[in-house]
Amino acid sequence: MESFENIDKLEAKPVDKVEGGSDKVDVASLEQKNHPSDVSEVDDREYVDSSAINPSRNTEDPHFYDGGKSSQEDYAALAENIPEVRDRLAAGESIDTLCADEKVGDCANAYFKEDKMLTVRDEGDGSYQLIDDGNHRLKAAQDLGYEVPVKFGET
Repeated sequence: MESFENIDKLEAKPVDKVEGGSDKVDVASLEQKNHPSDVSEVDDREYVDSSAINPSRNTEDPHFYDGGKSSQEDYAALAENIPEVRDRLAAGESIDTLCADEKVGDCANAYFKEDKMLTVRDEGDGSYQLIDDGNHRLKAAQDLGYEVPVKFGET
């Protein structure tokens, strides 16, 4: 089902005339106002290529995964489900249903729940700065070359 909560932020670009003289609008030409051009929206979440996000910690440190509850392999296994969760959300499944799913639930919870999504600041040059928790999840998504859902914040 389509959501119209952000309808005031959309601009329609007429592309040609149809019979009767009315403007025909190409839905694909709708653009979000005040929205970085490299951010995509699929399911009311905003997605950014993870390679454009700078971590808040040195993820290349050989001890980056030391001392944590999860290993590099654990984070990679979690991130592997990002495309499936994204596709299923786009197809209309709810985040609650996906979080309860045995296969993709951990990924849906860690990357897609509003309170867990990575929070980034738009640096204005095509890059983003991670400004909250999530360096390990970000690194796993970067290693796999995935876009990730993000929230925009300041600080």
